[in-house]
Amino acid sequence: MYRIQKVTTLLLIFCLSAPLVMAQIQFAKGNWDEVRQKAKKENKHIMVDAYTTWCGPCKWMSANVFTDPEVGKFYNQNYVSYKLDMEKGEGPTFATDYGIMAYPTIVYFNPEGEMVHKTVGAAEGEAFIEYGTDALNPEKQLYTLQKRYEEGNNDPEFIKSYIMALQAAYEEEMIPHLAKKYLDSQNKEQWINEENWEFIQQFSEGTSSETFKYVMEHQADFREKYGDYPVDDFINRMMGDEMMGVIDSQDEQILAEYKNKLKEAMPEQADEMIARLEYAFYGQDDEKSFRYAKIYFDKYANDWSELNEAAWDYFGNVEDKAKLNAALYWAERSIEIDKNWYNTDTKANLLFKLGKYKEALPIAKESIQIGKDMGENTAETEDLLKKIQEKVKK
Repeated sequence: MYRIQKVTTLLLIFCLSAPLVMAQIQFAKGNWDEVRQKAKKENKHIMVDAYTTWCGPCKWMSANVFTDPEVGKFYNQNYVSYKLDMEKGEGPTFATDYGIMAYPTIVYFNPEGEMVHKTVGAAEGEAFIEYGTDALNPEKQLYTLQKRYEEGNNDPEFIKSYIMALQAAYEEEMIPHLAKKYLDSQNKEQWINEENWEFIQQFSEGTSSETFKYVMEHQADFREKYGDYPVDDFINRMMGDEMMGVIDSQDEQILAEYKNKLKEAMPEQADEMIARLEYAFYGQDDEKSFRYAKIYFDKYANDWSELNEAAWDYFGNVEDKAKLNAALYWAERSIEIDKNWYNTDTKANLLFKLGKYKEALPIAKESIQIGKDMGENTAETEDLLKKIQEKVKK
């Protein structure tokens, strides 16, 4: 009786614990050669988690994705999985052999040990299963697609699959060329269809590209079909990417040319974008920075945090009263948008610096109360209030 009960108990424990064991990816032990032999023997593909001990996204994947029951089920059924530190043991050689330059990189091999697919970066469980599914499919495997392209396959749908695989692997050097090849295979009238519009949004290369020019020339059609927001977002991203180059150039001729481009491409938004651009462009020019900051913050800025940050910067770095009064106006505009401890504190400090002590007194008191309600440490504002009160008494 006792023996039967004991065996039954052990079986029950095993049955209860088995799902827990299988509810995560089971990583193989041993060296890389042993893992390849195991995969060949079991006729399974290989998934290698190429990681480092200091990589935050790697740790997140280990804690949140590799332990996911659905992820574990999929990878345990289809792969021999292996973790390899890129900075220890066989890791550095593996990294060199397979082009590992960012972490985590997930590398997939067929049962013969040939690399067929690669992705870079952390992914949620569902996406990670999708990557593993692609790595089993010759129509989606990065390096299989690469071989087919090198053999002359230029079918449009094949090109799109190849682009997506390159993007997932962060191997993006070829993408602009391939994207142009895909779009050239479509009649321009087809560029407005949903599939191609999504492709254009994702893979267009700057404002000089043919696709950007086409969208600008046919804005009305794209807006009618998809609405203003996606079209404006596309244009802003394309223009914004180039803005940084203009700012970094510190070349006024390049600035002038780009301003003309903005006026042509975005006539309704051009003035605001030019104001923002000139504010950033002249930000380090002592003679011009205030002029362009005033244009932008007085007329266009509508984010409380941006206005407050500019006002606080002037409070800390400027003595000129005209500039401090401009900063005070920015702080007041910030408060109008969203009154909080940060911008009321900024206003109180500016009023104090301008010698407007009686005006500063109620603002400082209000700021302290708002700060306490927000759970902020208001010690500095309380120190300011004491200084203001001393000045008011005199």
